[in-house]
Order: sequence, then structure tokens, then C-alpha cells
Amino acid sequence: MLYDLASAVMYVGGPDHRGRLVEAYLRREVVTATEVERALPVMLRFRWAVQADYFAWRVLNHDLTGIAGPPTMRRAWNTPAVGLARGPSIECV
Repeated sequence: MLYDLASAVMYVGGPDHRGRLVEAYLRREVVTATEVERALPVMLRFRWAVQADYFAWRVLNHDLTGIAGPPTMRRAWNTPAVGLARGPSIECV
């Protein structure tokens, strides 16, 4: 469930935009506040690493499926790279 939450946080723009999303998960009791506080920062970094690996593979293999070209690929690559550079100290709740 935390991987799903980390994916959702990534897709809404990262930790700075997570507020209502995390609150909704907590209201539905999908995860506990303690789980979110302790594990979401780590899981979010893992999710960014998965995304970075995915786009690195696509760049290496010249796979532009669904992407307009190199500028779009760079933006897709920069999102996880910026997230990983932020470090693990992300306040979640």
C-alpha cells in the first residue's frame, strides 16, 4: 500500500503536493499515520529510483514510445532525479 501511496505522491508532483492525498489514505485507514511517517520517505525514494531506472532503460534503448522526443524524455528523467536528490528527510504528515 505504501508503494501505491508513494507512486501517487510522485504523480501529484512530489512531497510538496501530497497533503490531501495522504490525508485521504489516512481517513480510509489504508495505512497508519505511523507507517506513513516512518516508511513513506523511504518508499518514495525507492519509487523515484524505479522511475529513474525505467527512463534510463528507455534512453539506453532509444524507446520513445508515447514521448514526443528528447525534451520530453529529459523532463521524465529529471522528475525522479530531482526527487532522489532531495534526500530522505521528507515530512509526510
